[in-house]
Amino acid sequence: MADAWAKELDEATRLAEEVKGSIVNANSGGMSRGERSRLLSTTKRKILILDNKVNRLTSTLETLRGQLSEKEFFRRQDAIISLGLRVKQLDSSYKSSQNARDDLLADGTRGPPVETDKTTGLDNYGLIAFQRQTMKDQDVDLEDLEKSVVSTKHIALTVNEELDLQAHLLDDMDRHADRTNTVLQNVHKRLVVLSKRAGSSALGCLCLMMLVVVALLLVLLKLIHVW
Repeated sequence: MADAWAKELDEATRLAEEVKGSIVNANSGGMSRGERSRLLSTTKRKILILDNKVNRLTSTLETLRGQLSEKEFFRRQDAIISLGLRVKQLDSSYKSSQNARDDLLADGTRGPPVETDKTTGLDNYGLIAFQRQTMKDQDVDLEDLEKSVVSTKHIALTVNEELDLQAHLLDDMDRHADRTNTVLQNVHKRLVVLSKRAGSSALGCLCLMMLVVVALLLVLLKLIHVW
């Protein structure tokens, strides 16, 4: 099952590369209107398939949690997060390409394209170059977002590990405290017995004092060991 998951992840990664290549080709400017339209239509279908694959991989990974080491599980989870962000990036690039197609290939039934300060004075090739730069900028922004998401996740995992460690330490302290309490109870019982036997003699009082000192030393040693 885990190998099948890894195989599907590889297939999804290759499909993402195909989608990226299709978008680049659609923006190359060397296609007819019909060719570009068909390519973009096929690209959209591939993006939908890719999105479904990411969702399926995400849900399937949860069922594999018990079969994978913690390190391997989170490694695969990071891969899915990265792929999911890449799908969003590709979908954004596709939409930008589709909008560029509508603007560049608009016929007489539509009004003129809406100009902005950045596109004013650009011809068709200039608009294509501008579109490519916009896509590159989007890629950089999404890569930064991906790094931020992964970094935040790693910080959360580190905090979780530290909390688990502190919980184990507290459990150890509880166990040591229970053992110390048991020792004190036993010493107290012995002191009561010796007190009854010794009565009020000086030797008996001395023995009691020595036992109290020993008991206190035992408690102190155990506390030092805990900390």
